[in-house]
Amino acid sequence: RDVSTSHVALAGFLLAAFEPTFLAHSRYVTTDVPVTIAGVATLLALVRFLERPALGRLVLSSLLLGATVATKFSGLLLVPTVLVLLFIRSWQARQSMPRFPAFRAACVLILVSMVFVWATYGFEWQRPIDDPRVQTLLTQGEEVRASGLASIDDPLLRSIVRTTDPTTSS
Repeated sequence: RDVSTSHVALAGFLLAAFEPTFLAHSRYVTTDVPVTIAGVATLLALVRFLERPALGRLVLSSLLLGATVATKFSGLLLVPTVLVLLFIRSWQARQSMPRFPAFRAACVLILVSMVFVWATYGFEWQRPIDDPRVQTLLTQGEEVRASGLASIDDPLLRSIVRTTDPTTSS
């Protein structure tokens, strides 16, 4: 059965568009919706790969898996799911995946998605705390705390510093 027919897509869109908790929390900017979209796209691309194995479909699945993990680290929960689906399908129909054995496909999935996540961090090797830009921000934060809240012009920033600094009193 094809999971991407227009009727199924329309039904899924309507269910998502009018889901009460989605509507109630739509004003908040969070990464939950993008990680869900990327996860569903990953699974759909994987299904396409499992139906007709090809290198392009495998790379697309890998890139989408990397996008899911890069969007939100809870996307890592999709990695075991993808690997289990890959190995189950390979075990069910050994004849349908002659060019891409499950182990090689799993290696490609993991490596390409890891490189994608690494690319989103600018191919950095250092720890974030060792980054000079982070050190500058930390130094500025200490200067602001030392000079007091009166030196902060922005009321939003002042409230954030007030709530995160245990030495300030409300």
